[in-house]
Amino acid sequence: MMWAHYADKYKGVVFQFRCEHLNDTATGTFKGREVFYFRRRVDLADHVAAMKRCFDDGHPEDMGWVFCVKGPEWSGEEEVRFFAPTEISFLSFPEKALTGIILGEHCPPKVETELRTTVEDWQKPPRFFRTSIDRSIFRLHIRGIDHEE
Repeated sequence: MMWAHYADKYKGVVFQFRCEHLNDTATGTFKGREVFYFRRRVDLADHVAAMKRCFDDGHPEDMGWVFCVKGPEWSGEEEVRFFAPTEISFLSFPEKALTGIILGEHCPPKVETELRTTVEDWQKPPRFFRTSIDRSIFRLHIRGIDHEE
């Protein structure tokens, strides 16, 4: 589901991380926010109240309630979300945190080239993978690829 919904119909990229390397250096706490999968519908009034606390009253602890809630049908994703502090911002992470780069079946070659160029000088570059869709059984396969492909 993730590829069809978030990765521009298999043209996108997924980054695979080792979570233990994604801790805040000052506090030691994990930077990501796990998504919560609720079996019941989220009450709109509760959601709006959390948004008000988050944005109007300056309570960032409500970000999880505002941005990290999904129905149980999505639970297979085991999603973790990261938030940048501003509109135009990048999240930095140590090289050792990135363990894999999964290219969608229709990912443009230019994107793969740019990613490989970015990580080629790393001490331990991440592995590259590519997806392929088996439409006969509606399954997505992920296989490792080497630099020559």
